[in-house]
Amino acid sequence: MRLEIIAELGSNHGGSLKRALALVRAAAQAGADTVKFQVFWADTLWRGNDPRHAVTQALEVHMAWIPYLMAEAEECKVNFLATPFDVDAIETLDNLGAKRFKIASGDITFAPLLDAIARAKKPVLLSTGGATNSEIESAIGRLRAHDRNLPITLLHCVSIYPAAPSEMNLPRILDLVDDFVMGSSGISVGLSSHTLAWHVDLAAISYGLACIEKHFDLSEYAGVERGHSLLPDEFMKFVSAIRDVEVALTVPVPYPSLAEEYEKTQARRNPEDWLRPYEKTS
Repeated sequence: MRLEIIAELGSNHGGSLKRALALVRAAAQAGADTVKFQVFWADTLWRGNDPRHAVTQALEVHMAWIPYLMAEAEECKVNFLATPFDVDAIETLDNLGAKRFKIASGDITFAPLLDAIARAKKPVLLSTGGATNSEIESAIGRLRAHDRNLPITLLHCVSIYPAAPSEMNLPRILDLVDDFVMGSSGISVGLSSHTLAWHVDLAAISYGLACIEKHFDLSEYAGVERGHSLLPDEFMKFVSAIRDVEVALTVPVPYPSLAEEYEKTQARRNPEDWLRPYEKTS
């Protein structure tokens, strides 16, 4: 199965719809399969006296934007995905035709949000940064309250921005596979990566990932998530490397391949004189 590459556009739009649309186009051109935004409102995210409230307010994705963003994604032939941080946002996204939902690591214990997404009965990507197995298990239980086979992709995530290679803890992906995928139906595992050292992510592909999510930004804007976002040229190299690794992990049929069979005739020695190429004399 082809691995899905998600361009996390996050808040790099800087509060501008025009910039958000440009991000969608650039991510599609760079090879993303899916573009993702974060839908939050400062008033339902932070306490009013928190200094992050004002910053967040300037970065809100207005619900009036969503039809335009969805249309732009469709025009660019990429999937649209959003992370709702508010119960009302779930209902609006659902009514507008959102096909899936992403849940941020910080909301894995946000019961009202999980319950609202469960009622929508649509596939979910669940980031697991900082979560214990019991918290993950509880979240899965809530999300499957109305559909015991609801498709869920658990995203291994290190909630550090940016994360150094030494902090990536990629073997945790295998723990998620062992603890939640094996013997279960409809659960897969992906990677939500915050490291700028994108070559490190390639090591995880052999674990059978369903998707990789990577933050994306435009060089001329320098968005608020620039510190852990790839620019278009970098993202394009990232995508190309992923596709190369996918091909390399594909087992050729037959084995040895036809190309190898020919090379054998040139590289192997004739036991009669031990010289190359091997040629049958009779």
